[in-house]
Amino acid sequence: MGFMLFQHIASGAETVLCAFCMAAFFRPYMAGRKNRLQKTIAVFLAYGTVYVAGEALSISGWLCMVIVLLLLMAGGRWLCLERKQVFLYGILFFCTRDMGRLITESLYYLFNGKIVQGLDNENMIYRNVAAGYSAFMILRIILLSVMLLFLSKKLKKGPPELHTKELCYLCLTPVVGIMFGNIIFRLLFTVKENVFFSL
Repeated sequence: MGFMLFQHIASGAETVLCAFCMAAFFRPYMAGRKNRLQKTIAVFLAYGTVYVAGEALSISGWLCMVIVLLLLMAGGRWLCLERKQVFLYGILFFCTRDMGRLITESLYYLFNGKIVQGLDNENMIYRNVAAGYSAFMILRIILLSVMLLFLSKKLKKGPPELHTKELCYLCLTPVVGIMFGNIIFRLLFTVKENVFFSL
């Protein structure tokens, strides 16, 4: 129960940090200084609310992504962005987020066994797993921030002219990333559960 509670808290914290990253990523592209703070908060709330609700109601990650994109596109005029721009920046954000998640999940999978290697105390195993999970979550957010900063600098040179078909192809990247991340997460959770039950 303690481990499950920790995972829910950590997942909520990650959602808040990702929402902050998305709001910061969208901020420079929202034209005009008027209501820019409110617009930034709206992007933050759109991501945060949908993903927190998705976690509580067990809604799949790809569906949460679609809902966030639809909400932002619906408010595109208020955000002073064209719908195509909102869609492009949203997909680029989710591609970047899931690319960073794939990298850190792969590293976590490699190092997860070493975190509990040689330990026979239940509390120590729990503590090490929690510390490892927290460290990789922080690494994921740092990696996301760095990649978004690099992407923003590239976009400042001028938004790329992409056709609708190319934007749809970009949608496949976060969807595949979410699916792969869920597979890895379930595999890791099964391994941890077996370790705890074996004790």
